[in-house]
Amino acid sequence: MLRVVIDTNVLVSNILSKTGAPARVIDAWRSQKFILITSEAAIRELQSTLEKLHRSKKYSIPDEDIAEFTDTLRKNSQPVSALTDMAGTIPNDPDDEKFLRWRLKGMRPSSSAETNTC
Repeated sequence: MLRVVIDTNVLVSNILSKTGAPARVIDAWRSQKFILITSEAAIRELQSTLEKLHRSKKYSIPDEDIAEFTDTLRKNSQPVSALTDMAGTIPNDPDDEKFLRWRLKGMRPSSSAETNTC
């Protein structure tokens, strides 16, 4: 089965709008079309981002929606640790190095593994 790492921006966009490409990606995951690879650090980053948007009053994101989505991520994704050092791999956007690290951690040892990043 396809294994996918999803950027936090895609997850946030899904919460803000239930239409569009991010929502279709999450719908596919919820329909078990692929395995979502994530980490506790990524889920905490998502939660923090959503809480900041909520506090800014720019977006109305109920606390229950944040809790439900992050709980669903914890229960229904493949967790990986974020220990691999990828420093300097993506010089133009070093914050995204963690996604590469999680992708590599989530890959199966066999060469037939499919892992994509959204």
